Amino acid sequence: MKKRIVAQGAILVTFAGLLVSGAAFISAHAAGTPVTGTIYSCKVVRGRGHGHIRIVGPNATCKSFERPFDWLSGGPTGPTGATGATGATGPKGATGATGATGPKGATGATGPIGPSGTGPTGPTGATGATGPTGATGATGPTGATGPAGPTGATGPAGPTGATGPAGATGNTGPTGPTGPAGSGSGFLQGGTANTNMNANQFMTVGEMGVSASEAGFSATAPAAGTISKLFVHGEGSNGAGHTSTYTLFVNGVASSLTCNYTNGTDCSDTADSVAVNAGDTLSVELTGNNATKPVHWRAQVT
Repeated sequence: MKKRIVAQGAILVTFAGLLVSGAAFISAHAAGTPVTGTIYSCKVVRGRGHGHIRIVGPNATCKSFERPFDWLSGGPTGPTGATGATGATGPKGATGATGATGPKGATGATGPIGPSGTGPTGPTGATGATGPTGATGATGPTGATGPAGPTGATGPAGPTGATGPAGATGNTGPTGPTGPAGSGSGFLQGGTANTNMNANQFMTVGEMGVSASEAGFSATAPAAGTISKLFVHGEGSNGAGHTSTYTLFVNGVASSLTCNYTNGTDCSDTADSVAVNAGDTLSVELTGNNATKPVHWRAQVT
């Protein structure tokens, strides 16, 4: 096999060789074969056809009068050739098929109204049937309030309403003046109300509580008379060994009307009596031990 020579630059070949090469390229392009990389050929070096180049495959063997001659197809792109002369106008082609109908154009503006011609009036047609009642329309907005009318006559009185609940008890009014002395007999009574009574304290007519002093606390006798039958009641025993003594005071002085109890709750004096005049002061004193209980008393007046 002859050694192949690969050309790296421009290749100088005969005019006949270029024709053969060009024919080979045209054949390659026509067959759809890409012409890239190394191009393999055999060049005639003696005898007839000297200088001709024959394109071969990469593994082909040149003949005895040829020498392998290869070159690279990736050389630089040559400059663009001059534009060729314009060719003669070809014959007119056949008329093409009719194209599809185009879209409808926009509606033109309305023309002016023509003159009105008045024809004779036709006969009146028959009255048509009454149509169905239409649906009720929506309620309209409320109208403005009208002016106030004149005041009507007073109506008859209504029935009396139910009695309302009783009001709270008012404050105690001032004590009225002393009335004239009455005849017959009655009772005086008093006590400490809910207040506990201790030794050396006073109680008076009425449930007025207790006081450590007789002066200014005692009641005033409204008329002359005799006081007797003293009765005293304690709200609980004064305890074993304890004695409670109760004495009627007249004008701040102890009288003979007195009683006592030991480990008990009640006592009385029905044997003694004391005369009083109108205006005398009256009160009852406790001496001894009462075990701190509320106390109440009463006496007869004649």
